[in-house]
Amino acid sequence: MSRKTNRDHALNKQRPKLAAIALLVAISLLVAIALLVAIALLAAIALLAAIASSTPRPILLTSEKMSEPSVISLKEQVSELLPRVDLPEVLLEVNSWTGFAEEFTHISEGNARVEDLSISVCAILLAQACNIGLEPLIRSDVPALTRGRLSWVQQNYLRQETLIRANAKLVEAQTGIPLAEAWGGGEVACADGLRFTVPVRTLNARPNSKYFGVGRGITYYNFTSDQFTGFMEHFNLV
Repeated sequence: MSRKTNRDHALNKQRPKLAAIALLVAISLLVAIALLVAIALLAAIALLAAIASSTPRPILLTSEKMSEPSVISLKEQVSELLPRVDLPEVLLEVNSWTGFAEEFTHISEGNARVEDLSISVCAILLAQACNIGLEPLIRSDVPALTRGRLSWVQQNYLRQETLIRANAKLVEAQTGIPLAEAWGGGEVACADGLRFTVPVRTLNARPNSKYFGVGRGITYYNFTSDQFTGFMEHFNLV
């Protein structure tokens, strides 16, 4: 009985620490998702801007004219400009435009770089943002995608600091796209929040009877500019 009591007591002492670790994992996951969305959005905006710059100003047609041969031909041409691609290809393509993967530096050695680091970084971003884990992305015949390489890069290169810097680089790149400039000047933003209940007692959560009842939780805020860039993520403890 005494052994069980001691074990339960030790488990109760560890619960706040485990809750804090789970909270940090959730924060990293949400930031990774935001970064992945920013990359996909940047790719879409760049493609739309390229299409808009190479075609005359569009004219809206009535429903009767949508079936005309010229309209059907135009739809086919637009479809050819929007090929189906795999999500990893989008990440690597946007990295070739912006170099956002360069912002992921080693936690203890800032200048430490390895060959094809961008491939490993993009794979881990995809795994975290899609919540699929590393297993589907492991390729033993590709040095940048081996289990050991991905685990090492995940532990040493991906953290909140580097994710924020990479996101800032994406925001800067999107700001210079003419289509984004047409939407706004990037000086106006809106905020949206998600609330999460934290089931155990921890210093990282706060009470709020309106949203959490008798429990505690946190609020995740995301700020989006009028250029549709997610430029800031913030956790509020109330």
